[in-house]
Amino acid sequence: MINEKETFKEDYKYFLTRVKKAKTILNELKKYTTLNPNKKIKVLAVGGAYGFIEYNLAKWTKWNIITSDIEKNLITKYPILRKYLDVRVLDTTKLPFENDTFDLVIFNHVIEHIPDYKKALKELYRVLKQDGYFYLATPNIYRKLTHPKIVFAKKKGISDNIRIAHHMGFSKQELESLLSIFGSIKNITKDHMTNNLKIFGKIAIILPKTIFHRYSQTNVFVCRK
Repeated sequence: MINEKETFKEDYKYFLTRVKKAKTILNELKKYTTLNPNKKIKVLAVGGAYGFIEYNLAKWTKWNIITSDIEKNLITKYPILRKYLDVRVLDTTKLPFENDTFDLVIFNHVIEHIPDYKKALKELYRVLKQDGYFYLATPNIYRKLTHPKIVFAKKKGISDNIRIAHHMGFSKQELESLLSIFGSIKNITKDHMTNNLKIFGKIAIILPKTIFHRYSQTNVFVCRK
């Protein structure tokens, strides 16, 4: 067993936030998919940074997980994680995998960092097995912390360069369009937010869906190919 506090001491506070996030992802996958944590499946998680989320998922499941990031200095910082994960430096727009390889693809707060995000989505769709699951979370472009000019701007006035440079994220409608390549799309944002943000969660329960989905902090989807 890893002494996590000692091993990850330089990034331990961040590690603890990733433990919480890993629990959230696993709970949502249990609720919205047929995936079994006790059954071996192939999982690809892209943009994993240090690999902390994937490490925790590997501890709690029997899944064979590949964690990847385009930034070598991040994904290779803790070599000890290779005992639990397949750690790789990968470009999401050019994946070295055959079609229909993975049972699950996790795309957690990554799409907003990729300039050619449409190509990345097509690649992730390609390597996902038929009937496989795709988990995506990204900031809502209209969230409360976004600059007012963006909140009230017409979507067509926001260039992809500006969107990616500022990690703005996407609206619910934009994501529904981007994810339409999948056979089924489930927006789990309200469930995600009410379960993970105490104050906002209580408010979210009583908000009309139209208002909630426009201004929620995050958008979260579970799709099936």
